[in-house]
This record gives sequence, structure tokens and C-alpha cells, in this order.
Amino acid sequence: MPRDPFRVSPQELQEYKRLFDIYDVNHTGFLDGPVAAEYLTQSRLPQPILHNIWNLADRDHDGLLSEYEFIIATHITKLVQSRVGEKRAADG
Repeated sequence: MPRDPFRVSPQELQEYKRLFDIYDVNHTGFLDGPVAAEYLTQSRLPQPILHNIWNLADRDHDGLLSEYEFIIATHITKLVQSRVGEKRAADG
């Protein structure tokens, strides 16, 4: 049975939590917009896609990402990156 791409594996969860801890330098439990944007832009995905990912992840629309919301954003970003990579390989 193929793996559900939307399910976060235990290994991915640990990695995403580790990344959150790195970016949550003030240990508030939240990343503000500029910090989260700095992280997400490293994906080199286009701004409109990152904007959509932000809107999906920021569940309470407070302009901050909790650890849970960060995990959502990170996982969606990784899924989109893999799809873009697959498309480039198929086109190339």
C-alpha cells in the first residue's frame, strides 16, 4: 500500500520539531511572520505558493506559527518541493 503523503512520519515529526526549536530562538512557542518567512523562503518556492502554504498552516490567522502550524507548513512545503522536482524531471 502506498504511503499517504499527507501523513507525517515519526522521523519527519522529530525533524520538524527540531527545526522549530532552532527557529524559536526566544522559546515563545511561536514563530512570527518574518522568522517563518525566512525559513520558508529557503525552499525557493515562488512567493504565491509560499503565501498559500502560510494561509493553510496559520490555522488561527494570528500571523504566528505555533509548533503544530510550523509542522503543517514544513510538511506542505516538502510535498510541493517534491512535486516540483518530479515535474522538472519529467519536463527535462
